[in-house]
Amino acid sequence: MSAAAQVQSQYQSQWGHDAGYQAQSQSQAQYQSGDHGAQAQYQSQSQYQSGHGDGVQAQSQAQIQIGDHGAQAQYQSQYQSQFGGHDVGYQAQSQAQFQSGHVGHNSTDQFQVQSQSQSQWGQDAGYQAQSQYQSQTQYDHGHGHGDVFQSQAQSQSQWGHGGDAFQSQYQSQSQYDHGHGHGDVFQAQAQSQTQWGHDGGYQAQYQDQSQYVYDHGHYGCF
Repeated sequence: MSAAAQVQSQYQSQWGHDAGYQAQSQSQAQYQSGDHGAQAQYQSQSQYQSGHGDGVQAQSQAQIQIGDHGAQAQYQSQYQSQFGGHDVGYQAQSQAQFQSGHVGHNSTDQFQVQSQSQSQWGQDAGYQAQSQYQSQTQYDHGHGHGDVFQSQAQSQSQWGHGGDAFQSQYQSQSQYDHGHGHGDVFQAQAQSQTQWGHDGGYQAQYQDQSQYVYDHGHYGCF
């Protein structure tokens, strides 16, 4: 039986000839215990720079793992911002994942989430924004019975010399499987698009789609 713990931290600052400023920070923690394995890990990093251009950067990561029967958790986050120079930009990203398993019964649960955002201001006074979200959940009950839930969302906006445009998309899917070829499927999609131009033109488009399938092993569907 073993136990271990570790912690690290670091910080740095600097002022330069051009009145530039730099700051940096770093942190790390780690824990490990036991013959059956418990692990915890954390990392964090941040950075700031000022002078001719401004910049901010942050990053964090966490990870946990427990036991012979397997439970896992993972998280990641990233942030970046920049002011100055030719463009002004913003970017953010995060990710989370969880998994739990029972080896003896082959049962596994999975949870996954992803999120992403991006914004940018440029030389032509144009603006771009983009966001994306994705989520997935899966349950497996060990006899070929699995339930799956999945959703996606995406949006995009743009302002510039060529006109303004807005676009959004959403998608959702659910599936139930009862292990003997009996499955229920639910699916939905929605999409919209809007655009304004220099000549006063306007375009709008919307699309919606849904689907439902109900199967109890007799290949019947609605």
